[in-house]
Amino acid sequence: MKQRIKQIQILIMLCILTAPVLLLAVKPTQVYPINENRVRKEFPAEWKQMFLKNGEYGKELSDYFDDQFQFRDFFIRTKGELEHRLFQVTGENGVYVGDDGYMYYKSVVEGQQIVNEQLLEDKVDEIVRTYESFFTDAKSLGIECMLMIPPQKNTIFPERAPKFHVERKNPNQYEKLMQKLLSSSVSDEVIDVVPPLRKAETEYPTYYKTDFHWNPYGATVAFTEVVNLLAKKEGIYGKIFDSSMYDIYYDPQPWGERGGGGQLDNLPILEKIKEDCAVCVKQKTEPTMLADAGQLPDAQIKHYKNTNTEVPFGKILFVGDSYTQFFLNANCGILDLFEEVWFVHVNRADGVLAQYAGQVDYMMVESIESSMASLQELLTRIQQ
Repeated sequence: MKQRIKQIQILIMLCILTAPVLLLAVKPTQVYPINENRVRKEFPAEWKQMFLKNGEYGKELSDYFDDQFQFRDFFIRTKGELEHRLFQVTGENGVYVGDDGYMYYKSVVEGQQIVNEQLLEDKVDEIVRTYESFFTDAKSLGIECMLMIPPQKNTIFPERAPKFHVERKNPNQYEKLMQKLLSSSVSDEVIDVVPPLRKAETEYPTYYKTDFHWNPYGATVAFTEVVNLLAKKEGIYGKIFDSSMYDIYYDPQPWGERGGGGQLDNLPILEKIKEDCAVCVKQKTEPTMLADAGQLPDAQIKHYKNTNTEVPFGKILFVGDSYTQFFLNANCGILDLFEEVWFVHVNRADGVLAQYAGQVDYMMVESIESSMASLQELLTRIQQ
Protein backbone atom coordinates (compact mmCIF):
# COMPACT_ATOMS: atom_id res chain seq x y z
CA MET A 1 0.00 0.00 0.00
CA LYS A 2 2.79 2.39 0.94
CA GLN A 3 4.55 1.56 -2.31
CA ARG A 4 1.38 2.40 -4.29
CA ILE A 5 0.99 5.76 -2.50
CA LYS A 6 4.62 6.61 -3.22
CA GLN A 7 4.14 5.76 -6.90
CA ILE A 8 1.05 7.99 -7.06
CA GLN A 9 2.97 10.85 -5.42
CA ILE A 10 5.80 10.50 -7.95
CA LEU A 11 3.29 10.44 -10.81
CA ILE A 12 1.59 13.61 -9.54
CA MET A 13 4.94 15.38 -9.23
CA LEU A 14 5.89 14.34 -12.75
CA CYS A 15 2.59 15.71 -14.05
CA ILE A 16 3.15 18.99 -12.23
CA LEU A 17 6.66 19.30 -13.63
CA THR A 18 5.89 18.28 -17.22
CA ALA A 19 2.40 19.82 -17.67
CA PRO A 20 3.64 23.39 -18.33
CA VAL A 21 6.10 22.16 -20.95
CA LEU A 22 3.46 19.98 -22.65
CA LEU A 23 0.92 22.81 -22.61
CA LEU A 24 3.52 25.16 -24.05
CA ALA A 25 4.10 22.78 -26.94
CA VAL A 26 0.46 21.82 -27.57
CA LYS A 27 -1.23 25.19 -26.78
CA PRO A 28 -4.74 23.73 -26.27
CA THR A 29 -6.29 27.13 -25.55
CA GLN A 30 -5.95 30.57 -27.09
CA VAL A 31 -6.21 33.63 -24.85
CA TYR A 32 -6.60 37.18 -26.20
CA PRO A 33 -2.98 38.40 -25.96
CA ILE A 34 -2.04 41.37 -23.85
CA ASN A 35 -0.13 44.30 -25.28
CA GLU A 36 3.08 44.81 -23.29
CA ASN A 37 4.80 47.18 -25.76
CA ARG A 38 7.75 44.79 -26.11
CA VAL A 39 8.78 41.68 -28.02
CA ARG A 40 8.46 38.45 -26.08
CA LYS A 41 11.44 36.14 -25.72
CA GLU A 42 11.95 33.54 -28.44
CA PHE A 43 13.14 29.96 -27.98
CA PRO A 44 16.97 30.04 -27.90
CA ALA A 45 18.20 28.98 -31.33
CA GLU A 46 21.81 28.19 -30.43
CA TRP A 47 21.22 24.79 -28.79
CA LYS A 48 24.99 24.11 -28.64
CA GLN A 49 25.23 26.74 -25.91
CA MET A 50 23.61 24.31 -23.47
CA PHE A 51 26.96 22.52 -23.28
CA LEU A 52 28.79 25.66 -22.27
CA LYS A 53 29.40 26.40 -18.61
CA ASN A 54 28.51 30.10 -18.67
CA GLY A 55 24.82 29.38 -18.04
CA GLU A 56 23.59 31.69 -20.82
CA TYR A 57 21.51 29.00 -22.53
CA GLY A 58 19.74 28.10 -19.30
CA LYS A 59 18.96 31.76 -18.64
CA GLU A 60 17.60 32.28 -22.17
CA LEU A 61 15.48 29.13 -21.85
CA SER A 62 14.13 30.31 -18.49
CA ASP A 63 13.28 33.76 -19.90
CA TYR A 64 11.50 32.13 -22.85
CA PHE A 65 9.45 29.91 -20.55
CA ASP A 66 8.52 32.89 -18.31
CA ASP A 67 7.19 34.74 -21.36
CA GLN A 68 5.44 31.90 -23.14
CA PHE A 69 3.99 29.44 -20.62
CA GLN A 70 0.33 28.50 -21.09
CA PHE A 71 -2.35 30.66 -19.37
CA ARG A 72 0.18 33.44 -18.70
CA ASP A 73 -1.98 36.08 -20.43
CA PHE A 74 -5.07 34.70 -18.71
CA PHE A 75 -3.49 35.04 -15.26
CA ILE A 76 -2.26 38.59 -15.96
CA ARG A 77 -5.65 39.65 -17.28
CA THR A 78 -7.41 38.05 -14.30
CA LYS A 79 -5.09 39.86 -11.88
CA GLY A 80 -5.74 43.14 -13.68
CA GLU A 81 -9.50 42.56 -13.66
CA LEU A 82 -9.55 41.84 -9.92
CA GLU A 83 -7.47 44.94 -9.15
CA HIS A 84 -9.77 47.00 -11.33
CA ARG A 85 -13.01 45.66 -9.87
CA LEU A 86 -11.92 45.71 -6.23
CA PHE A 87 -9.51 48.65 -5.97
CA GLN A 88 -9.97 50.70 -9.19
CA VAL A 89 -6.24 50.26 -9.77
CA THR A 90 -4.49 48.28 -12.48
CA GLY A 91 -1.22 47.99 -14.37
CA GLU A 92 2.29 47.17 -13.36
CA ASN A 93 3.12 50.85 -12.84
CA GLY A 94 -0.23 51.69 -11.27
CA VAL A 95 -3.24 53.14 -13.06
CA TYR A 96 -6.40 54.40 -11.42
CA VAL A 97 -9.58 53.58 -13.32
CA GLY A 98 -12.53 55.93 -13.10
CA ASP A 99 -16.02 55.93 -14.59
CA ASP A 100 -16.60 54.51 -18.05
CA GLY A 101 -13.06 53.08 -18.28
CA TYR A 102 -11.15 56.39 -18.06
CA MET A 103 -7.67 55.76 -16.71
CA TYR A 104 -5.36 58.03 -14.74
CA TYR A 105 -1.66 57.27 -14.31
CA LYS A 106 -0.81 56.84 -10.65
CA SER A 107 2.62 58.38 -11.26
CA VAL A 108 1.01 61.53 -12.70
CA VAL A 109 -1.62 61.86 -9.98
CA GLU A 110 0.59 61.10 -6.98
CA GLY A 111 4.00 62.05 -8.33
CA GLN A 112 3.02 65.29 -10.08
CA GLN A 113 -0.50 66.58 -9.40
CA ILE A 114 -0.24 65.99 -5.65
CA VAL A 115 3.18 67.68 -5.71
CA ASN A 116 1.54 70.64 -7.45
CA GLU A 117 -1.06 70.83 -4.68
CA GLN A 118 1.76 71.28 -2.18
CA LEU A 119 3.16 74.35 -3.96
CA LEU A 120 3.26 77.42 -1.74
CA GLU A 121 1.56 80.60 -2.89
CA ASP A 122 4.98 82.27 -3.15
CA LYS A 123 6.07 79.62 -5.66
CA VAL A 124 2.95 80.18 -7.77
CA ASP A 125 3.66 83.93 -7.71
CA GLU A 126 7.26 83.26 -8.82
CA ILE A 127 6.00 81.32 -11.86
CA VAL A 128 3.82 84.29 -12.85
CA ARG A 129 6.71 86.76 -12.44
CA THR A 130 9.01 84.50 -14.47
CA TYR A 131 6.55 84.44 -17.36
CA GLU A 132 6.17 88.23 -17.20
CA SER A 133 9.95 88.57 -17.49
CA PHE A 134 10.03 85.94 -20.23
CA PHE A 135 7.39 87.78 -22.26
CA THR A 136 9.29 91.07 -21.92
CA ASP A 137 12.52 89.48 -23.15
CA ALA A 138 10.73 87.83 -26.09
CA LYS A 139 9.10 91.15 -27.02
CA SER A 140 12.49 92.89 -27.02
CA LEU A 141 13.69 90.29 -29.55
CA GLY A 142 10.71 90.90 -31.81
CA ILE A 143 8.81 87.74 -30.84
CA GLU A 144 5.16 87.72 -29.75
CA CYS A 145 4.96 85.10 -27.01
CA MET A 146 2.04 82.97 -25.76
CA LEU A 147 1.70 80.41 -22.97
CA MET A 148 -0.56 77.35 -22.86
CA ILE A 149 -0.81 74.95 -19.90
CA PRO A 150 -2.88 71.97 -21.10
CA PRO A 151 -5.00 70.48 -18.30
CA GLN A 152 -5.08 66.82 -17.36
CA LYS A 153 -8.37 65.12 -18.10
CA ASN A 154 -9.40 64.95 -14.44
CA THR A 155 -9.37 68.76 -14.54
CA ILE A 156 -11.75 68.81 -17.53
CA PHE A 157 -14.13 66.17 -16.10
CA PRO A 158 -13.24 65.53 -12.42
CA GLU A 159 -16.54 63.71 -11.89
CA ARG A 160 -15.22 60.71 -13.87
CA ALA A 161 -12.10 60.22 -11.74
CA PRO A 162 -12.16 57.82 -8.75
CA LYS A 163 -12.73 60.22 -5.85
CA PHE A 164 -10.73 58.39 -3.19
CA HIS A 165 -7.63 58.39 -5.43
CA VAL A 166 -7.73 61.61 -7.44
CA GLU A 167 -9.64 64.06 -5.24
CA ARG A 168 -8.07 67.52 -5.16
CA LYS A 169 -8.64 70.88 -3.53
CA ASN A 170 -11.24 73.26 -4.90
CA PRO A 171 -9.83 75.38 -6.45
CA ASN A 172 -6.72 73.31 -7.06
CA GLN A 173 -3.27 74.82 -7.62
CA TYR A 174 -3.56 74.59 -11.40
CA GLU A 175 -6.73 76.68 -11.27
CA LYS A 176 -5.07 79.14 -8.90
CA LEU A 177 -2.09 79.54 -11.23
CA MET A 178 -4.38 80.14 -14.22
CA GLN A 179 -6.34 82.74 -12.23
CA LYS A 180 -3.12 84.57 -11.33
CA LEU A 181 -1.81 84.45 -14.91
CA LEU A 182 -5.12 85.70 -16.31
CA SER A 183 -5.08 88.65 -13.90
CA SER A 184 -1.39 89.49 -14.47
CA SER A 185 0.23 92.03 -16.78
CA VAL A 186 0.53 89.30 -19.45
CA SER A 187 -3.05 88.06 -19.25
CA ASP A 188 -3.57 88.66 -22.98
CA GLU A 189 -0.68 86.30 -23.73
CA VAL A 190 -2.07 83.35 -21.72
CA ILE A 191 -4.30 80.81 -23.46
CA ASP A 192 -6.92 79.24 -21.18
CA VAL A 193 -8.10 76.07 -22.94
CA VAL A 194 -10.26 74.70 -20.11
CA PRO A 195 -13.54 76.44 -21.14
CA PRO A 196 -13.38 75.44 -24.85
CA LEU A 197 -12.37 71.86 -23.95
CA ARG A 198 -15.25 71.50 -21.48
CA LYS A 199 -17.66 72.84 -24.09
CA ALA A 200 -16.28 70.52 -26.77
CA GLU A 201 -16.51 67.55 -24.39
CA THR A 202 -20.32 67.86 -24.49
CA GLU A 203 -20.22 66.99 -28.20
CA TYR A 204 -17.29 64.58 -28.59
CA PRO A 205 -14.70 63.08 -26.21
CA THR A 206 -11.56 65.24 -26.07
CA TYR A 207 -9.22 62.82 -24.25
CA TYR A 208 -8.33 59.15 -24.65
CA LYS A 209 -9.54 56.65 -22.09
CA THR A 210 -6.48 54.41 -22.01
CA ASP A 211 -3.91 57.15 -22.34
CA PHE A 212 -3.47 60.49 -20.54
CA HIS A 213 -3.21 62.62 -23.73
CA TRP A 214 -5.94 64.55 -25.44
CA ASN A 215 -7.04 63.00 -28.71
CA PRO A 216 -6.63 64.78 -32.11
CA TYR A 217 -10.02 66.45 -31.68
CA GLY A 218 -9.11 67.78 -28.22
CA ALA A 219 -5.76 69.02 -29.53
CA THR A 220 -7.50 70.83 -32.40
CA VAL A 221 -9.98 72.51 -30.04
CA ALA A 222 -7.12 73.71 -27.82
CA PHE A 223 -4.89 75.03 -30.60
CA THR A 224 -7.80 76.81 -32.27
CA GLU A 225 -7.43 79.20 -29.32
CA VAL A 226 -3.88 79.98 -30.50
CA VAL A 227 -5.27 81.07 -33.86
CA ASN A 228 -7.99 83.13 -32.17
CA LEU A 229 -5.41 84.94 -30.01
CA LEU A 230 -3.10 85.65 -32.96
CA ALA A 231 -6.02 86.97 -35.04
CA LYS A 232 -6.81 89.36 -32.21
CA LYS A 233 -3.16 90.45 -32.00
CA GLU A 234 -2.98 91.05 -35.77
CA GLY A 235 -6.31 92.88 -35.89
CA ILE A 236 -7.87 90.23 -38.14
CA TYR A 237 -11.65 90.02 -37.93
CA GLY A 238 -13.97 87.42 -39.36
CA LYS A 239 -13.70 83.66 -39.48
CA ILE A 240 -10.07 82.47 -39.51
CA PHE A 241 -10.57 78.89 -38.36
CA ASP A 242 -13.41 76.86 -36.84
CA SER A 243 -14.90 73.36 -36.80
CA SER A 244 -16.57 73.86 -40.19
CA MET A 245 -13.12 73.54 -41.76
CA TYR A 246 -12.51 69.91 -40.77
CA ASP A 247 -14.41 66.64 -40.57
CA ILE A 248 -14.73 64.78 -37.26
CA TYR A 249 -14.68 60.98 -37.15
CA TYR A 250 -13.93 58.06 -34.85
CA ASP A 251 -10.86 55.93 -35.49
CA PRO A 252 -12.30 52.38 -35.58
CA GLN A 253 -9.19 50.80 -34.07
CA PRO A 254 -8.56 50.63 -30.32
CA TRP A 255 -5.57 52.60 -29.09
CA GLY A 256 -3.56 49.47 -28.31
CA GLU A 257 -3.82 48.17 -31.87
CA ARG A 258 -2.20 51.37 -33.15
CA GLY A 259 0.98 50.57 -31.24
CA GLY A 260 0.62 53.08 -28.38
CA GLY A 261 -1.10 50.93 -25.85
CA GLY A 262 -2.42 52.20 -22.54
CA GLN A 263 -2.06 50.38 -19.25
CA LEU A 264 -5.65 49.14 -19.61
CA ASP A 265 -4.52 46.84 -22.42
CA ASN A 266 -4.08 44.20 -19.72
CA LEU A 267 -7.77 44.40 -18.79
CA PRO A 268 -10.62 42.50 -20.46
CA ILE A 269 -12.71 45.69 -20.21
CA LEU A 270 -10.53 47.18 -22.96
CA GLU A 271 -12.42 44.99 -25.42
CA LYS A 272 -15.53 46.99 -24.50
CA ILE A 273 -13.80 50.30 -25.30
CA LYS A 274 -14.07 50.03 -29.06
CA GLU A 275 -12.95 53.49 -30.15
CA ASP A 276 -11.15 54.47 -26.93
CA CYS A 277 -12.42 58.01 -27.58
CA ALA A 278 -10.07 58.23 -30.58
CA VAL A 279 -11.91 61.19 -32.11
CA CYS A 280 -9.89 62.30 -35.12
CA VAL A 281 -10.13 65.24 -37.50
CA LYS A 282 -9.33 65.76 -41.16
CA GLN A 283 -9.14 69.11 -42.89
CA LYS A 284 -11.51 69.55 -45.82
CA THR A 285 -8.97 71.23 -48.09
CA GLU A 286 -5.73 69.87 -49.51
CA PRO A 287 -2.85 70.54 -47.04
CA THR A 288 -0.34 73.17 -48.13
CA MET A 289 2.07 72.87 -45.20
CA LEU A 290 4.87 70.39 -45.88
CA ALA A 291 7.35 68.89 -43.44
CA ASP A 292 10.97 69.87 -44.05
CA ALA A 293 12.72 67.14 -46.02
CA GLY A 294 16.12 68.48 -44.96
CA GLN A 295 18.35 67.09 -42.25
CA LEU A 296 17.27 68.33 -38.80
CA PRO A 297 19.39 67.84 -35.65
CA ASP A 298 17.12 65.14 -34.15
CA ALA A 299 13.55 63.85 -33.99
CA GLN A 300 12.62 66.37 -31.28
CA ILE A 301 12.98 69.30 -33.70
CA LYS A 302 10.56 69.68 -36.63
CA HIS A 303 10.18 72.25 -39.39
CA TYR A 304 7.25 72.84 -41.77
CA LYS A 305 7.08 75.24 -44.70
CA ASN A 306 3.93 76.41 -46.46
CA THR A 307 3.65 76.16 -50.24
CA ASN A 308 0.92 78.80 -50.10
CA THR A 309 2.32 82.34 -49.83
CA GLU A 310 -1.01 84.03 -49.04
CA VAL A 311 -1.53 83.15 -45.39
CA PRO A 312 -2.74 85.27 -42.44
CA PHE A 313 0.15 84.55 -40.07
CA GLY A 314 3.94 84.57 -40.30
CA LYS A 315 6.43 82.16 -38.75
CA ILE A 316 5.79 80.46 -35.41
CA LEU A 317 7.86 78.37 -33.01
CA PHE A 318 6.08 75.85 -30.78
CA VAL A 319 8.04 74.78 -27.70
CA GLY A 320 6.26 71.90 -26.00
CA ASP A 321 6.00 68.18 -25.40
CA SER A 322 3.77 65.37 -26.66
CA TYR A 323 0.60 67.48 -26.33
CA THR A 324 1.90 69.82 -29.02
CA GLN A 325 3.04 66.83 -31.09
CA PHE A 326 -0.52 65.46 -31.00
CA PHE A 327 -1.66 68.78 -32.50
CA LEU A 328 1.05 68.73 -35.20
CA ASN A 329 -0.12 65.25 -36.25
CA ALA A 330 -3.85 66.04 -36.03
CA ASN A 331 -4.28 67.00 -39.73
CA CYS A 332 -6.80 69.70 -38.82
CA GLY A 333 -5.59 72.48 -41.13
CA ILE A 334 -4.37 75.00 -38.54
CA LEU A 335 -0.75 74.66 -39.71
CA ASP A 336 -1.77 75.91 -43.16
CA LEU A 337 -2.49 79.34 -41.66
CA PHE A 338 1.23 79.97 -41.02
CA GLU A 339 4.09 80.80 -43.34
CA GLU A 340 6.45 78.46 -41.46
CA VAL A 341 6.20 76.31 -38.33
CA TRP A 342 9.00 75.17 -36.05
CA PHE A 343 8.63 72.71 -33.19
CA VAL A 344 11.23 72.16 -30.48
CA HIS A 345 10.61 69.62 -27.72
CA VAL A 346 11.04 70.90 -24.16
CA ASN A 347 13.99 68.53 -23.76
CA ARG A 348 15.82 70.51 -26.46
CA ALA A 349 14.58 73.98 -25.49
CA ASP A 350 17.71 75.45 -23.85
CA GLY A 351 18.41 78.88 -25.30
CA VAL A 352 15.86 78.71 -28.13
CA LEU A 353 14.56 82.24 -27.45
CA ALA A 354 17.82 83.81 -28.60
CA GLN A 355 18.45 81.09 -31.18
CA TYR A 356 15.20 81.73 -33.07
CA ALA A 357 15.19 85.53 -32.69
CA GLY A 358 14.90 86.99 -36.18
CA GLN A 359 13.65 83.66 -37.58
CA VAL A 360 10.12 83.57 -36.13
CA ASP A 361 7.38 86.10 -35.44
CA TYR A 362 5.59 84.14 -32.70
CA MET A 363 6.47 81.65 -29.99
CA MET A 364 4.01 79.48 -28.10
CA VAL A 365 5.26 77.66 -25.00
CA GLU A 366 3.25 74.61 -23.94
CA SER A 367 3.80 72.92 -20.58
CA ILE A 368 1.35 70.31 -19.31
CA GLU A 369 -0.47 70.84 -16.00
CA SER A 370 1.30 67.92 -14.32
CA SER A 371 4.66 69.65 -15.00
CA MET A 372 3.44 72.93 -13.50
CA ALA A 373 5.99 72.82 -10.69
CA SER A 374 8.83 72.86 -13.26
CA LEU A 375 7.34 75.56 -15.52
CA GLN A 376 9.56 78.25 -14.03
CA GLU A 377 12.64 76.13 -14.73
CA LEU A 378 11.49 75.54 -18.35
CA LEU A 379 11.01 79.26 -19.01
CA THR A 380 14.42 79.98 -17.54
CA ARG A 381 16.07 77.36 -19.79
CA ILE A 382 14.40 78.82 -22.89
CA GLN A 383 15.76 82.29 -21.96
CA GLN A 384 19.36 81.11 -21.51
